[in-house]
Amino acid sequence: MPLCLGPVIETTIEGTTVPVKALLLAGEPLLYSGHVGIFFSPTGESSVPLNCAPSEMPFTMCHEAAHRLGLASEEEANFAAIMACTANEDVRFRYAGYYLAFCYCHNALSGSSPELAQYLTDAAAESDITAGAHLIAQDRYATYLHYLPYEGPAKETGTQVNDTYLKTFGEEVGVQSYGLVVDYLIAWYAQTV
Repeated sequence: MPLCLGPVIETTIEGTTVPVKALLLAGEPLLYSGHVGIFFSPTGESSVPLNCAPSEMPFTMCHEAAHRLGLASEEEANFAAIMACTANEDVRFRYAGYYLAFCYCHNALSGSSPELAQYLTDAAAESDITAGAHLIAQDRYATYLHYLPYEGPAKETGTQVNDTYLKTFGEEVGVQSYGLVVDYLIAWYAQTV
């Protein structure tokens, strides 16, 4: 999968479309610290580890590019990434956008109503209409297995450092801000139906 956004993100935000860099040597340590992408403001570079989970790679590229284009908050960068991915002609990008939108919504629902989340998951798995539910379930499990080797104290420390970093720069809820994209998704859906 090429690491170039081209005109993709311009459908959501106007600005530079400099390619997202693949992190070769620094990518593995970044994954161990619990990060799947990074925007390095002193150089203006958006980067993603080469070993990012395949189902998340396009979304992560768009998320980091959104930071480069000036969206500082994590929920806004997530929303911009979903919009950019779903507007892309490449089916891998479109899938990643819808896949991550589903994951964030499912995680939010699981946090507030685990029973309802499980009911909807079971209903989707049993339905002929939602054959894609099996693909999503497979990708969620594959992504879990992909990142499992990176679990450990370094990830816990990296998450704490990121949480403090985000709070220092105004993200009141720290790392939980990534999940706030669900509010944007609900508002967007309400405006489009």
